[in-house]
Amino acid sequence: MKKGLLLTTAALCALGAMAQTDYAPENWRYNDMQPGSAEGLFIRELASTEANAKAPFRAADNGKGGIVAISWGGESAAGTVTSDYNSIDQKDKDAFESFYQSSRIVATNLVNIETQESTPENLFCIIGKNATSTYPGGQAATVSFPELQLMWLSGNENSTTPLQLGKNYRLTIDYRVIHNDPAFTGNINVTIATSAYDGIDQNTGLGNGGYRQADLPVYGSYPDDWNRGVFDIMLFDNVDASYKELPFAVKMNVKFWDNAVVLLRSMKLEMIDEIDSSNVPANVNDYPDYVDQPESSSVEQLDIKDSGVIFAENGAITVIDADAAIEVYNIAGAKVATVAAPSTVETIDLDMNGVFVVKVGEKVQKVIL
Repeated sequence: MKKGLLLTTAALCALGAMAQTDYAPENWRYNDMQPGSAEGLFIRELASTEANAKAPFRAADNGKGGIVAISWGGESAAGTVTSDYNSIDQKDKDAFESFYQSSRIVATNLVNIETQESTPENLFCIIGKNATSTYPGGQAATVSFPELQLMWLSGNENSTTPLQLGKNYRLTIDYRVIHNDPAFTGNINVTIATSAYDGIDQNTGLGNGGYRQADLPVYGSYPDDWNRGVFDIMLFDNVDASYKELPFAVKMNVKFWDNAVVLLRSMKLEMIDEIDSSNVPANVNDYPDYVDQPESSSVEQLDIKDSGVIFAENGAITVIDADAAIEVYNIAGAKVATVAAPSTVETIDLDMNGVFVVKVGEKVQKVIL
């Protein structure tokens, strides 16, 4: 596990006021959706080849929220740089369509590391064109977007859960990244704002006074780990009279996306009584205590049996008296270790945490590191 703080619900209570009503709109709640295409979540008329989508956003929200794709550079670029969708070249529009069609809602099970209790849940999944890993139910993109940004919109007065001025909110983003390079370190840059790219923490001394930015860390060496970013904000009116529809915008800059699998849980946006300073600009040292086990996986097809010679201890997998080669798979079905000629007592240190399947001949067993 990466260096950080594993926070239980009780610990989160101690950090500040507990969250109340969840104001996340319908299209942020992947767990309520059917597995399959996520194409319908994207707001096509706000797609952009500039750094931002073009406000105003009122017509696009429709009370359900949605996702805006923003990209420039890469094989999709046709030379036009604009935030006006009507001015984007057809080649770029076609590239956006290809990206929408490859985005998926996938079914998985969240396994509690301590209790091993399993809970079904659906996730949002995007897989870059050059990613060497995959995910059951996911689909790799056919276009390259090395400067991909995704913007989640919510919050005008016609929304199913309209936001309120002068109130405090807590945004929670749970994410998992499987990167091609185990040595990769980087981040997902998150910007939080209203329709005029301001209106967050206005005149409060929090954040940067107009919009909030923070980085969510990504570690290629921990592909099975789920991470969490928690943002406490104070919502104020924006200063531009032209943009008074007040949608809440969360923009994620994922520059490494071409080489990775990115998974997101349903994002929460909850009203809170008070802001916890440890969540300003963001608390990124909170690591949820679960791993995911997809519904469909090559390892799921194996006949999993109990075995007294395979166990996990002190962060390593130990196999005693193996009578065949030892193979270790992660929960996505990718082989992560092989011992072709094991000794009587074989210890395998994977230098990563998660749920793994160990196969020794006909014997197969799941272990948790």
